[in-house]
Formats: sequence, structure tokens, C-alpha cells
Amino acid sequence: MKKDELLDALNDISGDYIRSAEERLADSAAVRPKRPLRRALTALAAAAALALTTFTVALAASPELREAVLIFFRITEREQVPEPGRLEDGSRGPEVSGSEIGGAVKAVYVRLGEGRFLRRGDLLYKLEADETAHTLRPVEYWSLSAGGISREDIHPDRRYVSVTWRGETFETCFDWFAWEGEIVVDTVSGAGESWDGDADPRVDVSAIPGHTDKLLLTFHARTDGGVWYMLYDLETGRTADFLADTGAAALAPEKRLTDTVWNSGMTAAVLTVDQGAEKTNWYLDVDSGALTELSALTGVKASGAFFADDRTLLLYSWDEPFESPGPGTVTFWAYDLDGGILRQTLERTTCLNDSEHAFPPHGVIAGFSNGQKWCVLVEEDGSVRLRDLKDGREIPIENFTFARGGDILPSPDGRRLLYYVLDLEQKPVIQWAELGVIDIGKGVFVAFDRDVPATSQEGIFWLDDTCVGVESSAVEEGGLSGPGGYYLYDFSAEK
Repeated sequence: MKKDELLDALNDISGDYIRSAEERLADSAAVRPKRPLRRALTALAAAAALALTTFTVALAASPELREAVLIFFRITEREQVPEPGRLEDGSRGPEVSGSEIGGAVKAVYVRLGEGRFLRRGDLLYKLEADETAHTLRPVEYWSLSAGGISREDIHPDRRYVSVTWRGETFETCFDWFAWEGEIVVDTVSGAGESWDGDADPRVDVSAIPGHTDKLLLTFHARTDGGVWYMLYDLETGRTADFLADTGAAALAPEKRLTDTVWNSGMTAAVLTVDQGAEKTNWYLDVDSGALTELSALTGVKASGAFFADDRTLLLYSWDEPFESPGPGTVTFWAYDLDGGILRQTLERTTCLNDSEHAFPPHGVIAGFSNGQKWCVLVEEDGSVRLRDLKDGREIPIENFTFARGGDILPSPDGRRLLYYVLDLEQKPVIQWAELGVIDIGKGVFVAFDRDVPATSQEGIFWLDDTCVGVESSAVEEGGLSGPGGYYLYDFSAEK
């Protein structure tokens, strides 16, 4: 296959390069913002920002007020989102421009220019086609931050691993490098996706937060579809079966391990086990090796569980079948692993898993992964309360109405909630008509409206604990051309 033919074919891959609200990803291209570096603030916006500052000072001075209520502040200035397109000066990019929205949120617009890019966290990989290996491989690395983008001098180390487990041989190849005190790892020639569409490798290789000396290997057995885990030592290149002396090793073949939720130190886990007729959940203490069925440990039969922190489990149960946009209800309990105390923190509440089709949108929006202990309760009149699923505490949001098409995404540290609203008038193109961040610690919710060009398709993510990222692609007749740019919104400034 010729190079041009390969590049054209790559444009047609329905891959995983752009994360949108529907977890859809696409190819790549360029964005063309037409914004000055900063905008002059109007007197009204300045006055509003001053009012917000006064509110924040009052909240900081009064812990009782901060516990009792969360103040909503809407920025009156609408963001004029840049038009996607090629760079005006014909350079290869990237280029950076920016503005301040209402004097309260700093916006930075990054135009990538020519080339295909893949994002992993705050790193961008500029890709090129490898005709021999039929893959996309990185040739440049760039880092995104609230201040823009910078070129990084990164040289990955390539490793090959072959492990035999229960009669099957598992092989993989991955690249890894250290980045900001953590390990970044990529399988399949570093770009993560193979040319023939094989996006489900038999071995997953992943970094372990807080560890720079080892990686977690996840084996997907072809015989029964189960999974198993081992540790890979980056210094010695050896693999350790660290679960061999635990109760988990006795599960197969009668019980098949299908999924695992680890605590932050990987000293404990919640295992999902397929016993044929049903699935059960088990709690594993890795240090002692003890394996206990979760219902026997906690006293409730749960659909699943995750860690609010290393010593607190959040258990949940679907009271009815959960189907989008179905009417399922959910119940939550918090279980103290040290004291053995169980507390119900949410009871049979409708899941608002599709606010676009709910009339009016009401129910609970909750995350189901480690550290996401806050849920959002939306009433039929659109009023909103936050509830802490660990202790049951509630905080109402004053003067705010939840919009149809709205959704919530917790920050990585779980201390903030991103509120984003789908522009229903632009469907099927995905765009965000409103963005906002709920800062639970400060007791402030800041949001603004956006005017997005009709030619833009957008995805959304947290860049870090205070900065929100929007991934933009140009909508063309043949489909998406992106990702072509990133719009970054820094909500960290004191208001």
C-alpha cells in the first residue's frame, strides 16, 4: 500500500482519537481561532467579578455558610468560540491565543496546525503512519497546560513481554517513559491503535498511580473470557504474580474473574466474579490474601462498589434495570472498612442518565469510579442539591436551574464538578452551549454561555483538577477532520 493510500485509509478509521460526550473519537486536523490575546472587560463584567469576589470572601470567613449553601454565579459575557480551520499564516503550528471571560475564567485556544494528534491526559502525540507496521506512531510530543502548549523532549523505552499463565501465552509490546513523576505507557507501537482495527489486545499495560518502578499487566484469557493481573518490574523486566497467594487465585475455574476496582495503593480491591448463573462481588485484602464476598462483609447485596477513599467503600444497587434513557433507580451505601459501619446515603432515586430526553430533567447524576463521592440531585423544578455519598451531607445551589441536555463530570481529585450543557439545536453535531465548574470547597459555582461556530464538533475533559479542556474538530462534508485544536478554561483564579 502506498503512503498516500494509507493516509487516506486512516482517515476512515472509526477509532478512539476524540473523546466526546458519547465517548466517540475521530481522526485529526486543524483549528483556526480568530481571537485577540485578551479582551477588554466591560464595566458590567468587572462589577460582576467584584461581586463574586465579595461573595467568596464572605464564604471563606463563614464555615457555616459554606457548609449550608453553594452560590451560583453566571458570567454575563458570552464566550465567542474560535472558528475551526487552518492556521492563517500557513505555519505548521501549534499556535496559541486567548482571552478572559468575564474577568473570572482564563481561556486559552491552541491551534494544532498540520498533522494527526492523539491526546493522553495532558500529553499530545503527533502521529505519522508507519506503513511497515500498519500503525500510527508518535514522532513528536507536546504538553497541554492552562498556559497553552509546549514541545517536550521525550524518548520512550520499548519493551517486549511474554508470559505464560494457565496454559496460555500472553505477549505484548509497549513503550514507556517517565513524565512529571509518573509513568506513561502505550501499547502497540506507542500509538495505541493498530491499522487492522485490533483495539482489544490480549494484554493491557497500565501505569500505577504513585509508582515509577512497576506496571500493571491485565491478561484477557481467550478460553473463558476472564481476566488476571500481574506486576511488571521496569528495572529488572521480570513479571510477578502478586495475587498467587491470595484468595483470588482459587476462583478459577468455577468462578471467573471479569473486573476489578483497586484502591489507590493496590492493597485492596473489589472483584466482580461470574459464577455462571449470576455475578457476585468480592472484597480482596491483598496484603493478608483474604477474600470475602461483599454481601457477607457489608450486609447488603450490591450491584457494584468503588472506593470513596482507601478505607471507605461506596456500594450501589440498581433497583430496576438500568437502560439509557430508562427509568432505573439507584441506592447507595457507605461502608467504613475500619469500623465495619454501614450507612445508607441515597435511597431508590431515579437515575438522570439522559437529561436530553427527560421531561423535566430530574433525578440523580452520580459517578461510579474511585474518589467520586459527590452526586447531584435535580428536582422537577430544576433546583439542584449536592449530596456527599460518604456521609449523606447535602449542599443546595442557590438561584440555579439545571438545563435540559446538562451533565456533570467530577474532577480527578473529586473536589469540583464540571457542568456542561449540550446545544440541542446543533444536533447531530456535538457542541457545548454552557460550561461551568462547581468548586465545593470554595462554595462557588461559576458558569458562562458559549457561541460555538456551526462547523465545530466538540469533546470535553478535565485537563487537571482546575482546568477544563474542550477538544475541537472541524465538521466537513466527508466527516470530522480533527482533532484540530484545544480550548482550555482555567477556573483556578481567586474570584
